[in-house]
Formats: sequence, C-alpha cells, structure tokens
Amino acid sequence: RMNDSQQHRGPDEGSVHLEPGLGFGHRRLSIIDIATGQQPLFNEDGSVVVVFNGEIYNYQELIPELQAAGHRFHTRSDTEVIVHAWEQWGEDCVKRFRGMFAFVLWDRNRQTLFMARDRLGEKPLYWSHSPRQLLFASELRGLRVVPGFRAEIDEQSVAALLRWSFIPHPFTIYRDVRQLAPGELLRARLDGGEVQVETRRWWDLGEVVDRASRQPPLVGPEADRELAALVDDAVAFALAQGRSAGVDVIRDFARGGFGVVRGLRLGDTIDFTGLTAAGPIKATLDASTRLKLTSAGTVLASVRRRAST
Repeated sequence: RMNDSQQHRGPDEGSVHLEPGLGFGHRRLSIIDIATGQQPLFNEDGSVVVVFNGEIYNYQELIPELQAAGHRFHTRSDTEVIVHAWEQWGEDCVKRFRGMFAFVLWDRNRQTLFMARDRLGEKPLYWSHSPRQLLFASELRGLRVVPGFRAEIDEQSVAALLRWSFIPHPFTIYRDVRQLAPGELLRARLDGGEVQVETRRWWDLGEVVDRASRQPPLVGPEADRELAALVDDAVAFALAQGRSAGVDVIRDFARGGFGVVRGLRLGDTIDFTGLTAAGPIKATLDASTRLKLTSAGTVLASVRRRAST
C-alpha cells in the first residue's frame, strides 16, 4: 500500500523487497541505466540493499575508484554506486556524492539501517519512529496508508505554517512525523527488541558560509573566472549524462547584468533557447562561444547537446 500510494512519483516500475523485520519499496522513474537500474538494488552478496531517489552526478568518477578497491558492478546505474560506497566508506560515503538524493539502505551484516538526504534538501524524506518500528517515505501520503498511523496535527507546525508559509525542519504537519533535514543522516539499530534512532548533520550550509566569510573575497576578473569555472563544471555534468542543463540568469548579477552559458569542454555543439522580457533568444554554441545576455529581468534558458554527426 505504501508503494502504491506513490505511483505518481515513479510510473515506470515498482517493486518491493521483504525480509524478516524489514520491507523496502520503490517506484521508479527511469532516467539512468533504464535496462538494469531497477530497485531495490543489492550489493554482490545481497547483504546491503538500497532504495534511492535522485541522481548522483559524479557516479561515473566513483565507479573506477570503487572497482580498484575490489567492488564488482553489475549495472551502469548511479544507485549501485551507493551500496559499494557504503561498503567502502561507511557513513562518510555521503561526503563523496555530488548530486540530489535521498536514500535508505539496510546492511544486514552490520544490522544497521542508514538514511541520508542531500546537502540542500532537493529530495524529500519523511520518517516516523516508535519503539517497535521505523517508517519512511518520500511523501507523507506514503505514511498515512500504514495501518495504525496517527494523523495527529501538530499545532506548533500549523502556527509556523501560518506565520512563515512553511514548516521548518525537522517538523511536519503531523506530530509523530519528522523530515530528514538537508545534509542530515539517520542511523537505526535494534537494541533489546526496540528500534534505536540517531540523527546528525553531515553537511551544514551555515558552516560553509562561515568558512567562506573568513576568506578574502573574490572580486573583478578573479571572481568572473571562478564563476565561469563553476558554471562550466555544473553544465558539463548535465551534458555528460545526455540531459538538458537549465540556466537562470538575473540582470545586474556578476558585475554587468549578464550570464555566460559555458560548460562545453566536451567539444560539443549545443542548441541554446532562452526567454527574456524582450522576447526569445536562440543560438548555436560551441566551445569557443560565449553568449552575453543583457535583457532586463530574468532569463530562463535551456541548453541541450546536439546529437553527434
């Protein structure tokens, strides 16, 4: 029932894994490794199983490193990187991932359930804990269908919603449900027949900002070069996976009201389509092209790699 309640999140496939005391379900929207990327997904001996929502952008970089450490891959999916990274680095595996993700894995040998959410919380993950069980789902509706679920409204969450128009982490509209916060992980183990849960932050935006504030600020051409390098890197990741890359450009951003679409180190030719207050923009770009956008307002743009000729 939990899996069926979230069919809209993954209309392509759905499957479950059951073993004593544990049940995992997954609805799949096929993006990477369409043929063999089904979930729940296991390691080589079946002792580690994972369900995963999102994308690990740097999974192709991690595969050779994990193979060199002795791990054997049976798919081409980013999901399989998670189980082997867990075996190799434990909880620190999340620090090696670049992407948007929420995942839960069970390690039978360590008798540990582990879940984590990406740095900025792009992918949701809700959980509910009692002494005898731990429930989790990508949406609240996945928990509401569980027999015996207490849909008791949290009055403090309602007050927060009315005051701020959102409910802050880790709270939800229900008293007995929590959100896993951005950059947070959860570890659960059985102790004397009861489920013991611990959470901690593995990444914190405030700490990153604090460290950056103690560094000399980048200005002028140096800042431009750093911004261009970051955009290069982000767009290259998207293009390498055959995906569209989105750009949101604001006037007066980066000293002059222009945005630069780059990330073409792969040597590809791409089609650029944008929409500005002054009308549409279309252009063909290659690695030697910089597109300067000066129209007022926000520029919404899409970058798509052309098929090879």
